[in-house]
Amino acid sequence: MGINLEKMSDKQLIDLFKSLYDAIYVAECYGVFDLALMGKVVEELKRRGYVIVEKPGVEVIKSN
Repeated sequence: MGINLEKMSDKQLIDLFKSLYDAIYVAECYGVFDLALMGKVVEELKRRGYVIVEKPGVEVIKSN
């Protein structure tokens, strides 16, 4: 994958996650690349101390 997630800011990473989440779970318009990228984004968010909280929407929060 040509996207370097480690160099992205937290905000950029969260925005990417939300965009992928919407494409996959809301619009249901996605491909294999989107699913693989979503997995990598989730891994990177967790590595940075974030937790994904699903509600009627989705929220990404920092765990301390």
